[in-house]
Amino acid sequence: MGGASLLGLLAGLSPVLGLGAALGLSYAAVSMLDVRLGLCLFVFVSFLDVLPVPIGPAVSLTKGAGLVLALAWFANATARGAYRRDRFAAIRPGAAWMLAGLVALAAASVAWAGSPGAAMAATTRYALNAVLFVIVTSVVRTRRDFVWVVAAFVAGAGASAGYGVIVPPSAAGAGVERVTGTLGDPNEFAAVLVSALPLALALAAGERQSPRMRALSLGAAILSVAGIALSLSRGGLVALAVMLVAGVLVAGRWRAIVAAIGLFVALAGVGYFLFAAPVAARERVSSSEGGTGRTDLWRVGWRMVEDRPLLGVGAGNYATASIRYLLRPGQLSRSDLIASTPKVAHNTYLHVLAELGVLGALAFLGLICFALASGLRAAHAFGRHQDASMEMLSRAWLVALAGVLAADLFLSAEFSKQLWVLLALGPCLLAMARARTPGAAGAGP
Repeated sequence: MGGASLLGLLAGLSPVLGLGAALGLSYAAVSMLDVRLGLCLFVFVSFLDVLPVPIGPAVSLTKGAGLVLALAWFANATARGAYRRDRFAAIRPGAAWMLAGLVALAAASVAWAGSPGAAMAATTRYALNAVLFVIVTSVVRTRRDFVWVVAAFVAGAGASAGYGVIVPPSAAGAGVERVTGTLGDPNEFAAVLVSALPLALALAAGERQSPRMRALSLGAAILSVAGIALSLSRGGLVALAVMLVAGVLVAGRWRAIVAAIGLFVALAGVGYFLFAAPVAARERVSSSEGGTGRTDLWRVGWRMVEDRPLLGVGAGNYATASIRYLLRPGQLSRSDLIASTPKVAHNTYLHVLAELGVLGALAFLGLICFALASGLRAAHAFGRHQDASMEMLSRAWLVALAGVLAADLFLSAEFSKQLWVLLALGPCLLAMARARTPGAAGAGP
């Protein structure tokens, strides 16, 4: 009653804050009662990160929801009689060491970083994503859990794409309007839609007992294709092409169907840009222009790697350190992206390599390889068990991760919540596949 009174007082002072507090308390209660449902809501909210929060610019929906989710998970995991060691079986020891090593190296880089504050902030973000990885791998244990999380991922992408298609784009450059959805950046927007597309199609094809989910998933897939095209992201289009090729390669028994869908999507995209898109949009996607300064950023990033190959310049210090590598042999056409308005690398792998050196890059790439290997082995295992539904979802997950990893060649997305959720789902799939094989739970590296 006291809490309700305070909530009513807050609503009287500011209805928006009152509504936000009510939703936040409801989310906290739901997460405490069922961490899996809290995780699904968090995955959905992660796509709405740039929607305005009246408290201030330092607060975002994702940060608040992530904090509540972490507290709820910790409370449930440590409750009397609730702790079970096998909940963490999905994370193999090698992957756990790589995850811990990545966070530890980022924290240690505070000692040699030019901007210790930026290094500490980046360390916090690495740690939060590591916690998210652990939460996902300990919570997603059954097919139902996996489908819920995937459905939340697809729903978030569909909502973001729908918002971008309905609401006029706010970002414009060189006279070209680009759709950004609820993510604020057209390239990040396209990257997550590329990863959501195969998952949406797999849900639409596999959930035959739920016509509503099939219809919603198909709608999300259509909106994702439209959002990718309207974002005018060249990196997103490249990632889409990579995803279509990867889909044909890993589709297994569904290769012919996937090839037909891929051909249809490709022809639809080409037809749109040839006959329906504005001239400015067509010119943008058909010209490289040095990646709008990306090649200069990559050149400077490689100079950082050559200068400090082992430990890097420090977590979160790419933009602040790049000015020291500007006056070097080799012409740069967009020095303003380093001197006037410092930018990040716009390449996730180069970004991690430049900031955390070879050791950090190996840990990051090791986690990616671990996730890919886990998902691939799970797909083969589900195929041997004649579990067509889970095999389809596993292969769709592989295609989704391949798409987002290709998009990350043009983005600095090492802190992307969508990327870390997808990475964590790989070992979850393998743990579920092993649970179907007697005596196999402890097998593997």
